[in-house]
Amino acid sequence: VILQGFSDVGILHKDFIIGEILNELLSGMSSQLFEKVRDEKGLAYYIGSTRTLGLETSMFAIYAGTHPEQSQAVIEEINSELNRIRFGEVSDLELERCRTRLKAARVMSRQTIGARAMHAAINLSYGLPIDDDAEYIAKLDACDAKSLMQFVAEYINPKNRVQLIIGPNPLK
Repeated sequence: VILQGFSDVGILHKDFIIGEILNELLSGMSSQLFEKVRDEKGLAYYIGSTRTLGLETSMFAIYAGTHPEQSQAVIEEINSELNRIRFGEVSDLELERCRTRLKAARVMSRQTIGARAMHAAINLSYGLPIDDDAEYIAKLDACDAKSLMQFVAEYINPKNRVQLIIGPNPLK
């Protein structure tokens, strides 16, 4: 198992939504990272990203499960995908798909009265607007390749990376 972890912004930060889009861009079976590493090259059993959220700071992580002898190739592909984003090579179509999935997930996550009440209560306790749907959509729609470039340059920076390889390490 390969894990690359980075400190990123918390829920209250103005750029929080950019991290959400980045996570969506690197997650799932339709992401370019997944398609290249797993489908095209067969280097990993699974690969994706996740965030552990906090109010002031969060952790952004990219993970992969692979054979020990392929770990270096997987790391190179992860770094290559981060560089693609860092250099602004994310298409408008990719971003639009991410926005659409995030908007749909938000609506689906609040289909019950209990889920809507929980969302309102959490926002209230964080000092955020109780009904923030319009603001959320506006922030999603404002994110472009340039804002992703800036986010990755500042927060998903190799200088601040913690990298773990769990299992036999052929990189010794």
